[in-house]
This record gives sequence, structure tokens and C-alpha cells, in this order.
Amino acid sequence: MQEACYMLKRIREALDLSQKDIATKVGVSRQMLNLWEGQRSFPSAEHYFKWRDTLLAELQRIKGEKGEGKA
Repeated sequence: MQEACYMLKRIREALDLSQKDIATKVGVSRQMLNLWEGQRSFPSAEHYFKWRDTLLAELQRIKGEKGEGKA
């Protein structure tokens, strides 16, 4: 779980998304997300999958926006 939380943090940072934005979409406080990313606490399975799915959706959205500019 530690490695998974670390990877989700790195993905969030690479997408230039704030902890507050992701926490709101996952349904937790920014402080809770900070604990998960700092590996001082770990999410329930439900929250972990919401966190992962939220980041994947953001990645797809950004990928789609970049693809729209192609002819």
C-alpha cells in the first residue's frame, strides 16, 4: 500500500493537481490526503479506488484535451 500511495502522489504532482482538488473529488479532507501521500495513514479500499479512479479520469481528460488539437 505504501508504494501505491507514493505512486498516486507522483501522478497527482505530474498532472499538476492540488491535494485539495483531488481530496474534494474523493470525498475526504486535504489533510487526510496529505496523510495518505505522506504514508502516515492509509486509505480504506473504497477511498483508495476512488483516489486512483479520480486520477485516471483526470489523466484521460488531459489526454483528450491534448488530442483535440490534432487534425
